[in-house]
Amino acid sequence: EFGLIHLLTPSGIHLSSLLLVFFLFIKRKAHKYIYFCLLILIIPLTGFYSLKRIIIFHILKCFKLSTQHSFILTFIIDIFIGGYSNSPLSFAFSFLCWGVIIFSKGTKLKLIYNLFLCQFIISYFSNSSINPISIIINPLFTSIFSLLFPIMSINFWLFNQSPIDSLIIDLFQLFKVSLIFLSNKTNCLLFIPS
Repeated sequence: EFGLIHLLTPSGIHLSSLLLVFFLFIKRKAHKYIYFCLLILIIPLTGFYSLKRIIIFHILKCFKLSTQHSFILTFIIDIFIGGYSNSPLSFAFSFLCWGVIIFSKGTKLKLIYNLFLCQFIISYFSNSSINPISIIINPLFTSIFSLLFPIMSINFWLFNQSPIDSLIIDLFQLFKVSLIFLSNKTNCLLFIPS
């Protein structure tokens, strides 16, 4: 309804958060080896298609390719390793939204608008509802989540402090309650593109 499913799909936000701890202590030249090791570990696993794509993309970026060229090569490589044949919707939706982010020119507002159009297209093809206020909710919640997830990851891997855990749990509870409240209050705005 609000287009936030990407927060639950292992992808770039999650990978960056997990690797942040390692990359603080490792020289930039060694990053590509970590990505290669991750790719070797994750390629045989079923699923995790978005995560595989982002690892391939980062490996290509380590070879000084432009963001756009890395994206296009990731697209091609993902077809060859079965990303499309194994999960066509994940492939299409992932590259649609990711491509909009990479190739969008202009202001952040234009990017938000373009991503909302992506959400509209996805809703159309998946025959699901869309809430027009997601144009505001999605960037807001994605930004908050992008800040919280690294803190949660660092706490989990390094400190494992229960006060921080309970704070994070409270914040995610607030996320949940806010979304339920917004959904109930704006239910009349829902529509299914047809």
